[in-house]
Amino acid sequence: MENIGFENELMGLMDVYDNGIEKKMDEAIARNVAKYKNNHWLIGYFIGNEPAWISKENRLCSLILNGKDRPIKTELQNFLKESGDTPDTRKTFIYNTFEKLMKAISKSLKKNDPNHLNLGIRYGYIEQLDDELLRISKESFDALSFNCYALSPDHEKMNHALEISGLPMIIGEYHFGTVDRGLAHPCGK
Repeated sequence: MENIGFENELMGLMDVYDNGIEKKMDEAIARNVAKYKNNHWLIGYFIGNEPAWISKENRLCSLILNGKDRPIKTELQNFLKESGDTPDTRKTFIYNTFEKLMKAISKSLKKNDPNHLNLGIRYGYIEQLDDELLRISKESFDALSFNCYALSPDHEKMNHALEISGLPMIIGEYHFGTVDRGLAHPCGK
């Protein structure tokens, strides 16, 4: 999905509290899927890649609070005023925002192309995914996608992800190093 509204200054989130964002996002998704929605070769869509804010929720909240005036800043200020300003409440706010965003994207994707799967966000590493992110993924995606740059994914983490999300998994990007190309990996392992 391109140009649906993810913002670099929000580390890959969107200001879902902006009144016009869902309409803009829906229009962008409709444009993105228009030429593919009847393609029988297509399985589905990845809607994002490696969100920069995961495990950095406190930093993202600081960026929002110190950034320009906008609806997400007002929402965060009100949330912290009501709930207290702690690392846990900041994380809760970012997760709530992410969940609202993923549900809006999922709803729009199903409306604009009911023929294909929502393959979700390609998370950077399955090890990053706590139970709450897995729950949000379960409620928003048709598959759990992650990237793996090791020789093999962590099977224990995959089993845990399956237990919580119940979703089939896709490794979206992978890496295997060689001595003469790319990131080298120790031989013999």
